[in-house]
Amino acid sequence: MKQFRVKLTYFLLSCLFFVALALGVVTLKPSLSASANTPVAFSESTYKTAGASVRLYEKDGTPLEDGLSGIRFHVLMDAQLYHANKDNENFKSYTAILPQYLLSGELTCSTANVLVLETTEVWRTYAKDPTYVESVAFLYGLPVSQHATEIAFRGFVSLDGGATFAQSTDTGYRSIAYVAKAARDDAEAVLSDTQLESKRIATLNTYIPSYSVTYNVGDSSTTESVEYGDFLSSTPSGISIWRDANGNLVDLDAAVTSNKQALVLTAYAKVSMSLSNASATFNGSSMANGASVEVKCGTYSLTASPITNYKLASVSVNGANKGAGSSHSLTVTGDTSISVSATIITYTVTLDNSGGASVSGTVNGTFNINSTCSFTLGTGFYTVTVNGTTISPNTSRGYSFTVTANSTVKIVKMTDSQTQSVIMNAMANTSGGTLEISGSTLVSTYWSNGPDGCRGTINIGSGLFEELKKYGYTTITFDISKDQKSEWYKKRIQNVTDGVTIAESAIFKKNISATNVSLTKAAQLESQYKSGSSWTQENEKVYWTISNIRYS
Repeated sequence: MKQFRVKLTYFLLSCLFFVALALGVVTLKPSLSASANTPVAFSESTYKTAGASVRLYEKDGTPLEDGLSGIRFHVLMDAQLYHANKDNENFKSYTAILPQYLLSGELTCSTANVLVLETTEVWRTYAKDPTYVESVAFLYGLPVSQHATEIAFRGFVSLDGGATFAQSTDTGYRSIAYVAKAARDDAEAVLSDTQLESKRIATLNTYIPSYSVTYNVGDSSTTESVEYGDFLSSTPSGISIWRDANGNLVDLDAAVTSNKQALVLTAYAKVSMSLSNASATFNGSSMANGASVEVKCGTYSLTASPITNYKLASVSVNGANKGAGSSHSLTVTGDTSISVSATIITYTVTLDNSGGASVSGTVNGTFNINSTCSFTLGTGFYTVTVNGTTISPNTSRGYSFTVTANSTVKIVKMTDSQTQSVIMNAMANTSGGTLEISGSTLVSTYWSNGPDGCRGTINIGSGLFEELKKYGYTTITFDISKDQKSEWYKKRIQNVTDGVTIAESAIFKKNISATNVSLTKAAQLESQYKSGSSWTQENEKVYWTISNIRYS
């Protein structure tokens, strides 16, 4: 039988053990005399413990003197083995007795606090099997508070007068409550007289504790009564962990054998945590994914938080969804599984393509936080804004931005003035440009190469073509006109024809087209003429005007 044990906190061995030996006469049958042919050796079957019994009355039914009722421990020895050794003056037998809760190892005659009783002179024929003799050690005066205490007992034999112990039995365990209950429930009562039997049962009942068991589950309590050795029948369901008032784990599937007649049992539960992209604290303490903690049943707080860039998706307790809130109050009435999950934050990106651009890539849709939205536009000059903020293309007409909120991407075709502004700014702010800009007019000085000629130069930096490639172009075409304050020079310098593509001609050098120039160098647009005359400083100003810019 499984035993329900509550560890005793005291046992006054020296004060509570009053031991009397039930003296008996050894009566051996002739067939078990010393002349037996087959010698018998000590073994588990020839020397052993034989349980315990309760002594309540004298043999005539007279109650024992008050306080002398108690428990008797029986040790058996094969009668032939006993007969072969009893006449040896060095033969000694003993019974060692010790409460089990004081026993930390094997029971011996030298175990701390052990009570050793000599039984050499009290062997008698065993009534149930005359091939054995028995010795009986009688323990009486045991207080009611110790009736459920299991007591370990073991027989020992010495063949050298007690100096050493050559043989021993197994170790038996009995409590007075256990023996009394077994005696009371035994259908074959030793006493047949009805009056004595009634007295006997009444006395036995005084040795059998009854218990009041209180179950505390959170703020609620229930109670049941149970007798020693019986099993609990009204245990609250759904709870696997119970502890007594000292915090000791209690097995409620075992028979009750406690010395405490008022048992208070408190329900505990295991709380386990499952986390997905989240963290959680239970009752103020952080719990990791897969962790579990044992707590007393009751009400506790739960706080859930997502990891960075995530949002809570659900908090569930034992499979029941509690929503996606961060704070919860949980009533724990049994083993509890908590699951907290979070999902990454997402935003919606919407495209407003009022400019009619050709768009490659995903713009409309759902994007994870901090992900990149990338797309490419077809050839053309467009203004692109994200939530009102302009973003610029790369040299492959590509656009990108980091998604940190719901966003609207708006694409609008540039006006002519916006387009020319883009180009003029690129010409003025890239390496190789030596331009003075006033509106759309480029002003350049020209200088004398001697009396035979002069030259005016417009320098266009290679960065212009880098800018053009952002919009899908590699060639620039424009109209140029020039003017001089001197009528003489107007006659001598021909007006430049319109529709100049930067390409090789009699007047303009082919150094501009992106396909014909290293983009790391400045490209030049030159005009030349010759004259044998000199001119004044005022006449050294030539005004060049670029207009009607076209791209391909």
